[in-house]
Amino acid sequence: MQKAIILLLVMLLALMPAVLSSCDNGTNEFAEAETEVTTELEAIKSGNAEVPQLADPEEGVSETMLAVYAEKLRDFDYIIAGSGKSKDGNSVIVTVNITTYDFGSVYLETWNDQMKIEEGLRYDSRFYSDLFTRFASLNSKNYVGQAAIVCTKDENGEWTTDIKTNEGLINAISGGLVKEMTDLAEESAEEAANESAESSENGSEEQSAEQTAE
Repeated sequence: MQKAIILLLVMLLALMPAVLSSCDNGTNEFAEAETEVTTELEAIKSGNAEVPQLADPEEGVSETMLAVYAEKLRDFDYIIAGSGKSKDGNSVIVTVNITTYDFGSVYLETWNDQMKIEEGLRYDSRFYSDLFTRFASLNSKNYVGQAAIVCTKDENGEWTTDIKTNEGLINAISGGLVKEMTDLAEESAEEAANESAESSENGSEEQSAEQTAE
């Protein structure tokens, strides 16, 4: 699971090219912050960042499949829903609504289908090939997410945002994929911990029974 999270999340982050902060001498800081957010989101959508070579041949994911997925990640729609001051008054919070492909649901479906085939999930070439093939077949943007982007203006009047590290935005652009993978990873870790604890408990009981028999 960690391998899959790293594979897809790093790819998503790699699509976010560096953007120079804009400087606006206007008096409406809300409008300025929204303009900066728009500039950075457009940079992500039109970015020419190369798709990182993250997949090994045995994983069944070709460079073409990765490129198609990267293109779909960039193909999100957004609307600036509004803005307001942060609680401490030092920043402007710009709310963005994101509409994109439902990658998260596809990941969950692939996970469940694999669980039906195997006695437990295996991240092999068949899983990855099936996952990215399903990503490529997505045609409708059915996922809607929202993110609150923190914008701060420095002493030189230049705006900076937390877009590159904003977990809510990253999850929204990924169509809920990041959250779905994280939730499933936590569930798997919890199940493994419970199985380990149960195994240890059974082992202790067996050992105690043997000692009593002696």
